[in-house]
Amino acid sequence: MPTALNESVIVVAGGARGIGRATALRLAERGATVAVLDIDLDAAAAYSEKLTAATVEQELVDRAGAGLGVQVDLTDPDATEEAVNRVAEHLGRINHLFIPAGGAVTPFPDSAASQTSFGDLNTIVAVNLTTVVNCCRSVVPHIKAAGGGSIITVSSGSGFTVAPGGYIAAYGSSKAAVLHYTRYLAAELGRDGIRVNCIAPGVIRTSRVVAQSKVTGFVADDEELAAIPLQRQGEPSDVADVVELLLSPLAGFLTGQLLAVDGGATIL
Repeated sequence: MPTALNESVIVVAGGARGIGRATALRLAERGATVAVLDIDLDAAAAYSEKLTAATVEQELVDRAGAGLGVQVDLTDPDATEEAVNRVAEHLGRINHLFIPAGGAVTPFPDSAASQTSFGDLNTIVAVNLTTVVNCCRSVVPHIKAAGGGSIITVSSGSGFTVAPGGYIAAYGSSKAAVLHYTRYLAAELGRDGIRVNCIAPGVIRTSRVVAQSKVTGFVADDEELAAIPLQRQGEPSDVADVVELLLSPLAGFLTGQLLAVDGGATIL
């Protein structure tokens, strides 16, 4: 198994914007060869993220000398497997997997626990849980073939606490499922030299979160910031820091764990 990021091939599933793109670029800057999978490789433009090249793939190549972007619906198991196999064929192997794909994609005003429609529930489960299962099922054989590696899933503070007013209920429930699936996967794959951990970002000031904050109220005012132990909300780079750590040999004895990346917000 590679001992440094600059010897690794890493799949970032959901890496075309926000946390995923910031992390993909960070890993490429460290010398890793990164493949981004996303349903929309141009997603950054929808929320006015400024690219440093014409495409996300080119951004990766500019930083690491190699990289790949594959447009794919990760809720589709066959399409996901085909995309992952394309990555392995094009880049030679896969050592690590990071899965930030997903989100609270249904309308916020209708997201309270007793108001969630079956349609919204099915959508939320598909984009947050099914995506994770599809990616892991497809990538694990390649990581085994490479001699081991690491998988990082993404839950949320709402996966182990409750959002005010009972809103984003289906989202929080799907993220709780991601956390538990992560622990089962860690128990299964440890013998194969594969570590599996989960991060739970708090409110991270991605372009989408900021754009939608007038509806969701997720971007905190000064009073709300004062209630967070570290006195601020997160930036995508804060998540990239933790992913970089978890993929490195420094986390070599860490598996099946949840790390909340939220400035201490969920300890109160």
